[in-house]
Formats: sequence, C-alpha cells, structure tokens
Amino acid sequence: PKKKAQQPDVLAEVSRALEIANLTPASNYINRYPHELSGGERQRVSIARALIQRPDFLLADEPISMLDVSIRANIMNLLLRLRNEYGMSIMYISHDIASARYVSDYIAVMYLGVAVEYGRVEEIIKMPFHPYTKSLIDAVPSPDPDWIHHELKIIGEVGNSVDVHPGCRFYDRCVFRKDICESTPPPVRAGPDRMYLCHFDQDGLIENDSDLNAEKEEEGEAEVMSADGEQGK
Repeated sequence: PKKKAQQPDVLAEVSRALEIANLTPASNYINRYPHELSGGERQRVSIARALIQRPDFLLADEPISMLDVSIRANIMNLLLRLRNEYGMSIMYISHDIASARYVSDYIAVMYLGVAVEYGRVEEIIKMPFHPYTKSLIDAVPSPDPDWIHHELKIIGEVGNSVDVHPGCRFYDRCVFRKDICESTPPPVRAGPDRMYLCHFDQDGLIENDSDLNAEKEEEGEAEVMSADGEQGK
C-alpha cells in the first residue's frame, strides 16, 4: 500500500508547485481562497495543481482565453519556462493561432475534429498548405503598415461535427472544392515533418486559385459593363 503523505510533506510539495508557478512567496498564497486571487493568479494556481505530481506532460486547454492581454504573455512565458527548464512536454490547445505560434514547436490545425495539417510551426505559418490553415493565418491582423491583406478564401458557416460529408470535412467552406471532395475522403499528403489532408497538391491548389481569380475578374468586368450600360440608357 502507498504511504500516506505526512502534513509537512504535503505543505512542502504545495509550496514547491506554487513557487514554480511564480506565486512567491508561497506562504502568501497557500491559505487564500479563490475570491482572494486575481484572474492571473487563479490561472497560476491551476498550473501549480497540475505540477504537484511532477508530470512529464502537461495539457493546457485554452490557458489564456479568459485573461487580460497584459497577463497572457506572463502565462505563456511560464509555460515556456516549464518546457525549457523542466523538460516538460506541453500540448497547447487554442483558437488563437498567434499564441500557439509563440509557445509551440509543432502545430496541428484541426477542423471539425480532424487534424487537416501538421508540421513545424514556423513552416506552417510561413507556407500553409491546407485551405483552412491559409484562411486562419490570413485572418490574423498585422501591425506592419506594409502588410498586404489577402482576401479570406472561405465561404459558408461552420458545419455540423456529427453530420459530416463522407468526403472532406472542409467541403462546405472551401472555395477550391470539386465534386470528388464531397464524396471521397482526402488523402494524406506527407513530407519531412509535414502533412495535410487534401485531394490537391500545391500545384493543383495554385491552379484552382488562378481559375478562381480569373472567374472573379470576369465577374468584375461583367459588372462594369452592366453599370456602363445602365448609365448609357
């Protein structure tokens, strides 16, 4: 049978975890109630609780979503310190691709419960392959005044994760979709430290993008001609 922890041992472990989570001195926090802590301190307590068992792996599910912007960086830096100083692996789950880039080495982009792209975070940010990943990155604003905003290549609404197409789950929202996408699951296209799900390789997506742009130009020319015709009446 396991030996029951003695009170001094428990206090020592709790103090150790609080101090790792930057709640120092631990004696100032160990007897506080939740309502006596700020939002950032409560999040650090949650992290400290996870550290009690000295884990090798930490699951961080939306750890900064409810925090003020000024506190978010502190929590992300704490996670980086846990990874670098304690050799801890961290799975960081977030809807914020910018924060995921900050704390991650690898990233998996999911849509309706399926990982549609996976690889080294910098490679995916700089050159996304899957249409959904491209739309996510294009949606992130940039403070760079010379930044060129690309039109989001996404349509429709988020689909039902229960009643999905037998083919590609992104079918309803993808501007590059073809008939095969609705009925046939996309293959896994893999390379060194990289994979994505799509019926089209990058050349095929570029070709589809060119066709889409050509269609838009034709529609724009048709609208201009229609407007000119109306003015001439």
